[in-house]
Amino acid sequence: KVFHILAKSHKMTIFLNAPVATTIGDLKAQALTGLVQFAKTDEDADMPFPAQENDAIPKVTSVGEFELCRARRERGQIVEFEILDTKSTIRDTLKNWEIIYFKFRNAAGACLLFQVLMTRFSP
Repeated sequence: KVFHILAKSHKMTIFLNAPVATTIGDLKAQALTGLVQFAKTDEDADMPFPAQENDAIPKVTSVGEFELCRARRERGQIVEFEILDTKSTIRDTLKNWEIIYFKFRNAAGACLLFQVLMTRFSP
């Protein structure tokens, strides 16, 4: 069985697909390939309206530069993000179509603060 997981940051969502026996560490490696596509590049400096520094997707080159997290909710609101254990399997940790979140690390290795905006759609 294959699970479909949505990995979100403050600016993008990456769709990940993996068998349920896959570890979170292997899922991070798959997410890294998606993150590389969205990272700020030197070409972004030529844009007429540059994004604010905190709006950019950090440039990552290894799985050690970010964590995958699950949101813990109370009364429908996200109250904190739990970092997922890289040795756990998807089967033991996540549900199919679950939304997880990126938490990026700075050069010193500390997790950066971030805000995820949730948009509600109404018909």
